[in-house]
Amino acid sequence: MDFFYFCRKSILMGNDIEPEILDALMKIGGQVKILRTTKTDLSSKELAKEIEGVSKNTILRIEQGTGENYNIVSLLKILYYYPGLRLSTLFKKAGL
Repeated sequence: MDFFYFCRKSILMGNDIEPEILDALMKIGGQVKILRTTKTDLSSKELAKEIEGVSKNTILRIEQGTGENYNIVSLLKILYYYPGLRLSTLFKKAGL
């Protein structure tokens, strides 16, 4: 069984997020993780220390794209940590 299939199935059983939205969250989260690991080489805990108001757990939730509760402000704080990055660029790289 594919890991992402398992994640989606587990998540969908627990809440009412449409599959298309969950797919988009997973794609965005994947791009956020790529940013963190390639641009800074920081762990989620280290990145959380760098970005005021964003916890390690929030970073992990976003990266995993689970649809768990996080707000757009946290996502934008992470994106603005990387100079010159635009939301449209992230969405384009995520295929959205």
